[in-house]
Amino acid sequence: MMRLQAVLGDITELDVDAIVNSCNNQMHLGYSEISKSIQEITEGRIQQALLHDPNLELPVPLGTVCVTKGDLLPCRWIFHLATHRSWEEMSRDAHLEEGDQEFWEIVQELVIDAIRAGLNNLIITCEEFKAKSIAIPLIGSGSLGFPTSLMADVILGTLHQFLEEVPTNHLQKIQVVTLDEQVFQALKVRIEDIDWDFAKGKNFASEEDWEEFLAETDSESPVSNNPTLGSEPERGILEKEIEELRKQLQTFRQREKRLLRKIEELVLENKELKSQAPGANWGQSQPIDLWARVDLPSPLAYAQNLRMAETDPNRCHINMLNAIGIVSKYFSALICAEYLHAGCFSEELNSELRHRFRQGPMTDGSWVWVGKRIAKAFYDADFCGQLVREVPRAWITERGEWSGLSEALQQLVSYRNRIHDPVNADSGHASAWLELVLPVWVQMCKYSEPITSYELLFIDQISDFSGDLGEEVSYSIKRLRGGFFVPPSETLKLRQHLKSGRLYLQSANSPDLLSLHPFLTYEYSRVTNNRETFCLDQIQHSTLHYKAFRYAHRSSLNDGKQFPL
Repeated sequence: MMRLQAVLGDITELDVDAIVNSCNNQMHLGYSEISKSIQEITEGRIQQALLHDPNLELPVPLGTVCVTKGDLLPCRWIFHLATHRSWEEMSRDAHLEEGDQEFWEIVQELVIDAIRAGLNNLIITCEEFKAKSIAIPLIGSGSLGFPTSLMADVILGTLHQFLEEVPTNHLQKIQVVTLDEQVFQALKVRIEDIDWDFAKGKNFASEEDWEEFLAETDSESPVSNNPTLGSEPERGILEKEIEELRKQLQTFRQREKRLLRKIEELVLENKELKSQAPGANWGQSQPIDLWARVDLPSPLAYAQNLRMAETDPNRCHINMLNAIGIVSKYFSALICAEYLHAGCFSEELNSELRHRFRQGPMTDGSWVWVGKRIAKAFYDADFCGQLVREVPRAWITERGEWSGLSEALQQLVSYRNRIHDPVNADSGHASAWLELVLPVWVQMCKYSEPITSYELLFIDQISDFSGDLGEEVSYSIKRLRGGFFVPPSETLKLRQHLKSGRLYLQSANSPDLLSLHPFLTYEYSRVTNNRETFCLDQIQHSTLHYKAFRYAHRSSLNDGKQFPL
């Protein structure tokens, strides 16, 4: 039997399989108490997961449910329900509706329709994820500002109707959550009065029921086009109140029209500014820095520093060429390491790789080609990465199409190969080139977000090694993240036997490590903490940059006997 409970408390503290959070169709966590609590507890990771999900195309239709993990919350999943659009879009939709309804009634209906559809999708999603319990707040009564009684009516009525028609196999418990004691008591009584055995012929709630509910919660009455009138004195009082409300609505409507005209003016101004953007100086329209993180793997942090270091178009162009080379090789090195760990399982691919390696030096385009071909092999064999769980999905979609990351890397390499004369440099040509490249770079940063969460570990030396299997080994390591010029050393104890001088990839969710040798190596001098032969040290605008990474070429790959050559 389905159990439906009223719960008093903070929904983010409930130990259930899933909790529900409402947001707009752009999947931006709003200003409700639930959204702010999720943001604070997860330090923004949930928002980043929504915005940078390569399989999520924004904006989503209203009523859509997007799922993220619970992160540090007690729940297993967070179901994000798209309940509304932006103010501008809702205003436009309301005026597109036919009929004589007031503007606010139309907006209310649009949101409630989205919530009803979303509640149905929530139950379906619970079944898909085999969730046994879900906690739902009084959606719409927070930042959207609709009456508590109205949203309780919508939620309980929709759940009752849907569950009556569609039985669940996994979902066993639904909790309706509120922080208000009076609302909690009223909900508790109302739920107890509802037949969740779904016997035919029993009504959900009468007008008298909801009048009692409104009195208990001290809430406003839902908007009704046909109010029920009682005695003549009551009718007269209500008619006066209705007339007063009509006057208020007329005032609000006039104000709303003025606001809409202002919105239209701003939209036109925005379009005008966008049309002028291509002719603006590229340095005044820099893209949002999606990689502004202290935990970014050092090669990517170095590439990002290169991109941000200069303001002169010609110098920025040269730095951007280097940055594109770094990121294309880095991501290809990860998937090559996964393929080597998987035993180079495709003979057909091995033959193609041997042919490509023997053609001559490996260019950036060659490495992108290698990464895409390996991803296709993983896809065809229905394999996934041992450590990098995004292999092959970060490179190829479930439908077998190249992902946004693959397309962005390919486009960046294509732009990199365009001829540019550094001697007779033309800043206008460089600016035009940067205007083309920077939006693609931003897309690459967005789509690569999931695979930038893995950490690079350099095994400096073995501090303590007993030689006994199963015993912990002490390693002196360097965590290569962010823009540290001299990464600090620390001690790490592992049961795995690793080789010193090697670079490994580590996941926060797995104790296993993935060796990146020979595709990516890190070298430095223990005397000077750098090696002039392999390190490029630059001081640009008082910003210190370094490069201490080498990527695979034929001579280094020859040492890895297992990799196809």
